[in-house]
Amino acid sequence: MADAASRPVRTPPLSLVGEEVRRHDRDRFTTALFAPAEAREDLFAVYAFNAEVASIREKVHETMIGFMRLQWWRDTLDGIYAGGAVPAGHPVAQALAEAIRRRDLPRDAFDAVLEARELDMADEPPVDRAAFLAYARGSGGGLQRLAAHVLAGRDAETAAAAEDVGTAWTVVGLLRAAAFHAAQRRVYLPAADLAAQGEGPEVVVAGVPHAAVAAVAEQLAGEARGALAAARARRGAVRREAVPALLPAVLADGYLARLQRLDWNVFHPDMAMVDPQPLRLTLRAFLRRW
Repeated sequence: MADAASRPVRTPPLSLVGEEVRRHDRDRFTTALFAPAEAREDLFAVYAFNAEVASIREKVHETMIGFMRLQWWRDTLDGIYAGGAVPAGHPVAQALAEAIRRRDLPRDAFDAVLEARELDMADEPPVDRAAFLAYARGSGGGLQRLAAHVLAGRDAETAAAAEDVGTAWTVVGLLRAAAFHAAQRRVYLPAADLAAQGEGPEVVVAGVPHAAVAAVAEQLAGEARGALAAARARRGAVRREAVPALLPAVLADGYLARLQRLDWNVFHPDMAMVDPQPLRLTLRAFLRRW
């Protein structure tokens, strides 16, 4: 008989945090359904935290307000880890506090997410590839470390694989969101990589296919595939309970293949389409071939 991580589990009506993840992060929501029932709500809490901090830039009109909201989360985490009161009337913070206490989640991973998210408040793109990848590793890698910890506890090999998967997933997400960000005059493609193609950030803001943007997208896709390969090199040492936290790797493969078929055109409407591939996820989870 297949174990619990090999198939999505029927869920009762969603909690507030579960609904938050379903609405704002459909791909991770789908992978979370493969987690056992006793861990799923804590996984939703972690992913809902991410959905909240990831959306701060879209919700504020002044950069300083964005930094203040990030600081609010730091202060809230300080209180949670000190055993203090959790802000009333904030279901995500309350669910996160319960998850932290039940799972002994590492504070440094939350700090990595919040520090990386400061880049969201900037008006300029990452200066170079290293800054871009640091953002991806901090925001997405830190998040998937937390997800893996919810499911499998503290384990260095599992955490490292999850961080690589999260890094790759964030690179893919930034490529898929290029058109969305361009409409807001925001650019995440590294300035140095664009300059190497003889262009500046304005070529991305234009939001139309361009050879320079495609060339940079192909290079960044290579970084994502490299991170996925690094994660998979650890597969034999990864705790099997963590599989649902690693399933975004399967989805990343699909989106990268789609982008390649589209000749690295990040502005093609198909890149924004969500495709959680439940049947493929079920098979890969059963085989533990994330």
